Amino acid sequence: MQTQNNRYIGLAIIVIGVIILINSLQIHAFVSRFLLPVIFVAIGLHFYRHHHRLLAGILFGLAIILFFKINIFGLIVAGLFIYFGYNMLKKEDPDDEYQNGNEKTFHTHQSVGNVKKSFIGEVHYTHARFDLEDLTIQQGIGDVKIDLTKAIIKDGETVIIVNGWVGDIDIYVPYDLNVSVDASVSFGDLKVLGQSEGGVNRNISIRTAQYEESSKKVKLILSLFIGDIDVRYL
Repeated sequence: MQTQNNRYIGLAIIVIGVIILINSLQIHAFVSRFLLPVIFVAIGLHFYRHHHRLLAGILFGLAIILFFKINIFGLIVAGLFIYFGYNMLKKEDPDDEYQNGNEKTFHTHQSVGNVKKSFIGEVHYTHARFDLEDLTIQQGIGDVKIDLTKAIIKDGETVIIVNGWVGDIDIYVPYDLNVSVDASVSFGDLKVLGQSEGGVNRNISIRTAQYEESSKKVKLILSLFIGDIDVRYL
């Protein structure tokens, strides 16, 4: 995990370094604003076709930054202010928590149960048996992998929500588990229990035949900006 984190941080540093280098060289405006973005998009499409979604997303981002002449440092500072301000607004008042008892609540309909957040890195539930509970994963850059064949599933409906920017989502489902899947991606491919979609703004909604009457079932709500979503039987 630490190696993966270092990899993503290293990629982010390289991106910032490339932007600084281009600005420092004072390249002709036509080259920096039009020619380089076209080159980055072409290279990004190559990586995208070969399933290197992370590298493709970084190159597309570079092209957008150069074409629109975005101030990357201002963007980073603005993002930090928005992030910390959002977290402050989201914190519960102690009195409200006391009134709600010991149950922790979340004030957005997009989150359920435990919430796991990661800006850069990977989230894996694949190495050992684990108790499956309602879970929300909010991922910036990186992959999410959940192996439900290793999960101890409680009675009733368990809801898993995964929201990501750039990366892949892989969910492995046992054949005897009833699931409902709502998967969407802005740029990428979807493979959900035998159904496939690819391209821009794709969505697949599917549920197993016995889902409603099943005593144990899992609802998956998955969304990505750039990347692939793969839900398969294992």
